[in-house]
Amino acid sequence: MKTIINIITASILLGTATAFAEGIDLEQYFAEKREYNKRIGREFDPKKYTKLFAKLDQNGDGLLTDEERNPASQTVKASYPQPEKDPAWFVESMKTRDQRLEWYKEAKFGMFVHWGVYSLLAGEWNGEVATGYSEHILRSHQIPLDTYAKDVAAKFNPVKFNADEWIKLCKAAGMKYFVITSKHHDGLAMWPSDVNEWDIADATPFERDPMAELRDACKKHGIHFGFYYSQAQDWSHPGGQRNTWDFPGNPTQKNPGWYEDPKFAEHIQRSEKYIKEKSIPQLLEIVERYQPDIIWFDTPSWVPLYQNQMVLKAMREVAPNIVVNSRIGYGLGDYASTCDQPDDIQPYQKKHDVWEGIPTTNLSYGYHAKDKSHKPVSFFIALLAKTAERGGNMLMNIGPMGNGLIAPEDVEILTGIGKWMDVNGESIYGTTHTPLPPQTFGHVSRKGNKLYLHVMRWPVDGKITLAGLKTPIAKAWLLADKQPLDFSSAGSNDWNIQGPGNAPDPINTVIVVETDGEPIGIENDETTLLVSNIQEQRLHAFESKVEGGLKWGQGSPRDNGVVGWNKGAMEDGQVEWSVRVEAPLELQLDLVYVAVEGQHGGRYTVSVDDQRFTANVETQPKPDSSKKVKYIPHTLGKVRLQPGIHSITVKGEEITGKELFMPSSILLQRL
Repeated sequence: MKTIINIITASILLGTATAFAEGIDLEQYFAEKREYNKRIGREFDPKKYTKLFAKLDQNGDGLLTDEERNPASQTVKASYPQPEKDPAWFVESMKTRDQRLEWYKEAKFGMFVHWGVYSLLAGEWNGEVATGYSEHILRSHQIPLDTYAKDVAAKFNPVKFNADEWIKLCKAAGMKYFVITSKHHDGLAMWPSDVNEWDIADATPFERDPMAELRDACKKHGIHFGFYYSQAQDWSHPGGQRNTWDFPGNPTQKNPGWYEDPKFAEHIQRSEKYIKEKSIPQLLEIVERYQPDIIWFDTPSWVPLYQNQMVLKAMREVAPNIVVNSRIGYGLGDYASTCDQPDDIQPYQKKHDVWEGIPTTNLSYGYHAKDKSHKPVSFFIALLAKTAERGGNMLMNIGPMGNGLIAPEDVEILTGIGKWMDVNGESIYGTTHTPLPPQTFGHVSRKGNKLYLHVMRWPVDGKITLAGLKTPIAKAWLLADKQPLDFSSAGSNDWNIQGPGNAPDPINTVIVVETDGEPIGIENDETTLLVSNIQEQRLHAFESKVEGGLKWGQGSPRDNGVVGWNKGAMEDGQVEWSVRVEAPLELQLDLVYVAVEGQHGGRYTVSVDDQRFTANVETQPKPDSSKKVKYIPHTLGKVRLQPGIHSITVKGEEITGKELFMPSSILLQRL
């Protein structure tokens, strides 16, 4: 492949760390770690850092010197330019953040598309099926670049591609924005690039510009258009990370950054050369040629932070109004992103004012013909409702086939979502997070003084109890047919709304509640009301309080629960939910958890006040992928609750594996 090189200069301000000649005390250390945890979106744990402070304080004087704070600094590290600290260009760009995010916050729901020459392989190479993301097949199967060019790119000719059909399907699903992979990690540009000939025009027989066609279709149908661009990884370039079979000496480590290791000192220069010669010029090319509304970056930790700054600075100089996601590096984006493939959603609204979830229809982002793990329509409607409840956007991914058609499974899912959105879109678009505690009937989104109750577990008598609302209700109605509903106070800050006996929509019936003024909940109320007229009520781990070194997972298929339950967490580790009942209840208690042979094992106790249930951890066979673990309910017994507030806790008793288990939720079934 011939590379056309554009020389781009960038000035990097070298930062220096502040030295603490006499050391810092515990409070100063806390302040430093609070800022760090805030930056990475994690809850600050004072117990954890108190223990770590004591461990680092080698002489016991209550102060940490530079050497004690950074023991790794005593080892040899690679020398590389440091990022600018709050550079003027970035500070200036953030002054208009709210304006450029206006359309994005209103849109709420978008389509993410992973499509490239890898789509032709459909997740299989030489008879071997890929177990991970199909779009990663070049790296996962270490296909030589010349082979990939000859046997994959040279055969990519998606003559059935129809941009208008794609965007009509996007719009019919209720989606308001569209993001397409312009260049994924395989490095091939899906547009005719003047920067590098590893592109769709020179490497494939397809003689069209699909990016231009999609941009035009989006304009035609009123959809905001954007690009995914892999700025950090490019397996076709010697400076693009991770391709060790074509480019010996390329780093493979991820955490901590490879750039800290002296043996990769030369690669820092190769990486910077890639950023200057390809990443920045191509980014400027697509920004100027196609005028996207949003740029979606990825995997920023694969290059030093200063190189991500170079990329963003170059783009901001020519396109100050483009929305940028968080995967350009810590704190540089306009909004936060969840993990890949979220199956559940953390309360991101507590840490981020704008954020986005990126689920995909099965377990791959690119097309994978053998992956038939597609979630049902109801899964995505529920996830969309929960995303809206917590103030986020949902960018839902599909992977079109190598011939240019969208897979039938994805068409079916999108069509089903679209039918629901046609009726209930008002409860999603332009909404923000609710001030209310978790509701066992489903979720609640908000727009002004309207609350949208997403009732996914319909009460047997049709009476929905809305908990924790201090503001009086003015009126209520079914969103689908505007039918008025009766309502009444159910005691302090609770309200009963009488719906029909059967759920009008078995997936998600939306009830609109208009309040007399701004809806206000009880501040910091995390207590869940349990009711007697819902058959099954669920308390997810993300609605719990975790202690003793435990933390929430990210919500992906592999960590949708509480993680880190190792030997160090056995003494103080616990998961706790606060629940409230207004009338006596008798319920069956199940604990849903993941435990895998060879990884987990031991004994645990679930306590409901003074009622205790102790059991052995039951393991499942190890799957061929951590994404395929099963979240299995384990019945523990009956619980009886009297009116009042109760505590449900999970604690470890004995550990026999590397970890105890990963609890995900509590199920409470009416008896």
